[in-house]
Amino acid sequence: MQQQQHGHMAIVAVPAVPPPPALQIGRDEAICFFRDRFAWQTVSRFFVLSTRESPALLLNMVAALGLASFSFARKSPALRRAAAAEYGAALEGVNRMLSDPGTATSDSTLAVVILMSFFETLTGHSPPSTKSWTNHASGAAGIIALRGPAQLDTATGRQLLREVKGLMLATSLIHKVPLSQALVHYTHLAMARNTPSENHGERIFLITAEVANLRASLQDAATTTTPAGGEPMTNTTTTTTTTTTASVFDAVDELTARLHAWRLATPPDWQYRAVQLDDDDDDELLSDGGGAETWYGSIRPVGGRCLVYSADHVVVGWSNYRMSCILLAELLLGLLRRRVLADTPTAPSSSSSSSSFIHPSSSSSSSIHSSPHYTSSSSPSSSSSSTAAALAKCRALRRTMDQLAVDTCATVPYLLGLKCLAVAPDPDGGGGGGGALPDLCGAYMILMPLWVAACVEGPGHPLRRNAMFLLEVVARRVGIRHASLQRHFLVSLEGMAEWMDRLPPTR
Repeated sequence: MQQQQHGHMAIVAVPAVPPPPALQIGRDEAICFFRDRFAWQTVSRFFVLSTRESPALLLNMVAALGLASFSFARKSPALRRAAAAEYGAALEGVNRMLSDPGTATSDSTLAVVILMSFFETLTGHSPPSTKSWTNHASGAAGIIALRGPAQLDTATGRQLLREVKGLMLATSLIHKVPLSQALVHYTHLAMARNTPSENHGERIFLITAEVANLRASLQDAATTTTPAGGEPMTNTTTTTTTTTTASVFDAVDELTARLHAWRLATPPDWQYRAVQLDDDDDDELLSDGGGAETWYGSIRPVGGRCLVYSADHVVVGWSNYRMSCILLAELLLGLLRRRVLADTPTAPSSSSSSSSFIHPSSSSSSSIHSSPHYTSSSSPSSSSSSTAAALAKCRALRRTMDQLAVDTCATVPYLLGLKCLAVAPDPDGGGGGGGALPDLCGAYMILMPLWVAACVEGPGHPLRRNAMFLLEVVARRVGIRHASLQRHFLVSLEGMAEWMDRLPPTR
């Protein structure tokens, strides 16, 4: 710089200011990020960082999740490798703990296994990651079975049980396998200690578990094969009572009645409010683009509204309700479809691919489609009348499924964090519990319900397109990479009700 001294100009050298060092994301920052953004009550806020049970492994997994999220935000391969290293250290450690009877069933061991499942969901974007996730979930269920009734004596134990139930319910629905009966057993025992509001959530879990088990038994029966010259090869868990059309109708009717009763018994703190995004009275909720303003950007679900809840556990309960209703309706559509198509000779057959996750393949549903219930002889007039009634029922089911799927999509803004709730929560309780802050677990909670909702209609339908957009938001904005895998399958997956679009116009 130039400086005047005694009337003369002199040049004074000033050392250059060094540039600020590049921000280095380390293990401690990752742990803090986990605590701030993974609002999972059990692990990040309840006990993980204060427990005295093997904190090193818990911190490994907390750091792994935090580093994985940072690697997504910064597109950093180095952070991704650091996250994988923390995960690997935790995996080695938990295997040692599982081999020791003294630590195999501890709270910390179970928490680490649960977090490993979450890590696979956060970072995995290929089918092998789904297998790893479900393996961890099954391992967590096995630990629950070994922990015994004493696990219900603490709030930590009861909350861990809830988390494992959510993992295994998703696993059961995806792969059509029975839910662990240990989870059902301990749920019944826990209800003696819960609040009435908590038990309302437990009851819908038990109903959804029965829906999952019904689907599993039908899948098991459908995979029965008869080898050449041999006896039928049947899994010993198959129950013949679920292979007949009449028994499936009875099971669906019974579960549907219980779902209806559950909804009618909804307590006040389980109510939610619908906010129409075109309503000028809710300007605080809207972005400039007319969508709901969340911490991950503006989102406008199909239907132009969003749902606001009192707490995250309420969202879980309603999501289980909607999934159960949709999946039971899918079973009914499968039962009625053959009756409708039998009298529609010009209806083209389906050639679209179907998913091994939710939508049953033609082979998995053939046993109930070929039931004698639909092949009894009748006069042409009575046949035409029954076909018309079956088609009307199918269309009514489709409307119900569509509405449930729309409600699921309308839940996404709340789970991604509505900015307005951080400043002005609903005075009646809507939004006071969750939905106010950016919460990675909110996006995690919606993955399975959003997948079921997306499967209702086929490619090109507005509902399918919106669900795929929401999954893309979860994958690209939030950073849960498993959502991109789900979206990939939805590009060509046939919808549950799509076959009705191929009926002749006269139908």
